[in-house]
Amino acid sequence: MFEHHSNNLKYDFIIIQDTLHHLEPLNVALDLVKSLLAQNGKAIVVEVNGSNWFEQLKYFKLRGFKKVIKMYDEHLKKEIMFGNENIRTYSQWNKAFNVSGLKIEPETTEYIRFYYPYYYKNKTIETVQQQEDKLWRQNSFYKKYFFFGLNFTASIK
Repeated sequence: MFEHHSNNLKYDFIIIQDTLHHLEPLNVALDLVKSLLAQNGKAIVVEVNGSNWFEQLKYFKLRGFKKVIKMYDEHLKKEIMFGNENIRTYSQWNKAFNVSGLKIEPETTEYIRFYYPYYYKNKTIETVQQQEDKLWRQNSFYKKYFFFGLNFTASIK
């Protein structure tokens, strides 16, 4: 379970990078995020695209069907639930955020990392980003199944 002892501190921005797929139970983690956000605050999320076929295969090979595991935490001296590379699709994130009273702002959503690192060798990062941005906006099949990363911003409904 997540505990919150912040004396009612509220934050304008919370950055959650490559972390949400480890937090379980997810609804409790998102409720905590919501409780920490100021009324007009934003949660900036960087996650794995759970629809990506390569990522799905890679993580299935590592963990099988065990997307959530229990671990003993030496510091807390208790058993905790842990997301075992429990990656999710955009629609799954959208549903989970909605249930917790948070809204993903669709205009902030972007898909990133289509190309493998060798592709960057002779190109600027700006050029690659422009190419990727154009590609995911024009090709929903590539967007859904071949982009490795997903970024979005969420706020309180």
